[in-house]
Amino acid sequence: MLPPDPSEDDLARHWSLTPADLAAIAEARGPDQRRRFALQLCVMRLHGRFLDDYRRAPIKIVNHLSRQLGLPPVLFLDRAGREPTERVQAQRIRRYLALSRFDKAAEANLREWLREGALEGRSAAELLAGAEDKLRGWCVMLPAASTLDRIIASVAAHTTADLFATIAGRLPETLRAGIDLLVEVPEGDARSSLFRLKDYPKSANAAVIKGDIVRLHLIEDLLGAGANLGDLDPRIIRQLGQLGRRYDAGDLRRFAKPKRDALVACYLVEARKTLLDQIVEMNDLFLTGMNRRARTSVEKRRKSLRRRARDGLHRVLGAVDALVTADGAQSVAGFRDGQNPPALIEAAIACRAYERLETRGHLDAMLARYGTLANTCGPFSPCRSRRPPAARPCSGPSRACAHWMPAAAARSQPMTRTASSRRTGGPISSATASLTAPSGRSRSPSPSVTRSGPAACSWRTAATTSHSGT
Repeated sequence: MLPPDPSEDDLARHWSLTPADLAAIAEARGPDQRRRFALQLCVMRLHGRFLDDYRRAPIKIVNHLSRQLGLPPVLFLDRAGREPTERVQAQRIRRYLALSRFDKAAEANLREWLREGALEGRSAAELLAGAEDKLRGWCVMLPAASTLDRIIASVAAHTTADLFATIAGRLPETLRAGIDLLVEVPEGDARSSLFRLKDYPKSANAAVIKGDIVRLHLIEDLLGAGANLGDLDPRIIRQLGQLGRRYDAGDLRRFAKPKRDALVACYLVEARKTLLDQIVEMNDLFLTGMNRRARTSVEKRRKSLRRRARDGLHRVLGAVDALVTADGAQSVAGFRDGQNPPALIEAAIACRAYERLETRGHLDAMLARYGTLANTCGPFSPCRSRRPPAARPCSGPSRACAHWMPAAAARSQPMTRTASSRRTGGPISSATASLTAPSGRSRSPSPSVTRSGPAACSWRTAATTSHSGT
């Protein structure tokens, strides 16, 4: 608690005695007792609690107090001989500093303040520092460090449990049922749907952006009209959302349902904001890379066409000069035969190709990549609201949470064109696939479940599309 080697500034700031202090210390009997009284007075004023072992006091502090008391320096300060003397000295110091004991009333006030701080999302370290400052402001002697830690841990645990129950009670039943499905691992799969929601993109490409959009649609479907958490402190939602991201599905399944629902709901609220920012950033990086690759391809083509265009321009100009100086009596066929028409046609083609490259080469290169761009931006289109026709309803809740992924993917419906659609020119609208596996391969088609309640769901089939073409 005390610094082992305090500086001169620290000694002057925290260990200097006032005339009133000297007068109170003078009532103690004997030099050692006066040293102990002065040391405990300064320790209580600085830290709010007494020093439990005098031998832990740095000798530099003890001798600094001895000089102010007019006492000779010592090598160490031993413990007091009689316990009643220490109790009387402690009472005198509390009376002198106008401090009250940490009684039940002070503990009740402290617990109420800690509860408010826990509801604001403060950590245990922040609550501990704030509790000590609050007790000093109330002129209350600080309890033992272990007692204060126990009180903070108890209040934080009870407040957090009440907070979990409050948040879980506000959530719609559809969201709570969806959370139960999210934390389950589907049969034949090694990961839960919640794990795939937490997957962070490794590169900015079309498949990653489409996967993020699928996740965003899933979260929006789960949250629906909202989680009824608008009046809570955003810091609480952010802190609980971070906890929800930290725990895996196995840990969440072991938690009590109110705690599990609160953590996952707060994570979904925060993940929706994060995914929106992430999609915008990934799209910006994707378009920047596409633009860079288009410019690179244009530069390569320019280098190959520049020499051909220069030679072709000389040939065309030569043909124009020959036409100007040609004999008027010469026939057109004869003039044409003398100019090597195939080479002249190639020269004109090269000149036109280079002229188009200079005027709109970058635009053509971007349009050549429009298929990838449209496949990526398709889910943003407002016309993606069509749903596949529903089939027969199921009679009970599904246990395969992976079906939520194709259900959310079906809402994005990117515009993909098969070989037959390219021949006929007609776009084929289909539902997107579920989230891809970590290896990058597309998942097999599976029926998707859209739940409107614990015992009602409808089956839909989501067509699988491969991300390799994007």
